[in-house]
Amino acid sequence: MITVPEATEKIIKRSRYLSEALSKDIINISGLARYIRPEIESMLIKKVSLSSVIMALKRMRGNIYPDTPYQEIFQDAPQITVKTGLAFLISNKLNEAPNSFSHLSQDSKSYVILGSKQELTPYNQLNAKLIYPVASIAVSLPIEAFDTPGIYYFLIKSLAWERINILYMFTSPSEITIVVRENTVQRTLEVLRSIFEDLS
Repeated sequence: MITVPEATEKIIKRSRYLSEALSKDIINISGLARYIRPEIESMLIKKVSLSSVIMALKRMRGNIYPDTPYQEIFQDAPQITVKTGLAFLISNKLNEAPNSFSHLSQDSKSYVILGSKQELTPYNQLNAKLIYPVASIAVSLPIEAFDTPGIYYFLIKSLAWERINILYMFTSPSEITIVVRENTVQRTLEVLRSIFEDLS
């Protein structure tokens, strides 16, 4: 039968947010214990004491080391390119693409296009949504990033913690482009640059 420490470890290791916060001692242990206790009780099919969960978390804290190979991959701070004054179009139907655009993506239900407002406005018709102004922030990736699990998490986790909304992401083996509203571009840049401060 699974124990409280085993259930606790399973929940924490499933979430990179929690495992990283716990390993860096930047999360309130009691609050975390209250948060995960209902799931632990569901896994064990019985009531467990808050103190037993707290004890399991404290034991884990000294032994959890999330994999962070990113500093080995990013030997230097990557090139970050910003484009402002762009528009972002989401459309269910696209008979033809605009003559010029920065990025185009298609999934099973819609087309997503990033470009100038002037180019995209004619396509802002029924079943379409045009968002303006937006900015794109492109971060160059070293070739080693292609085979590195969690590379995007490494880049966007801090944006999530700072409550910066990412409208869309375009990715390629050599670059990740993040689309945000223009009024958050400065804050987004500050967060991204802070990740690589030690490498500059």
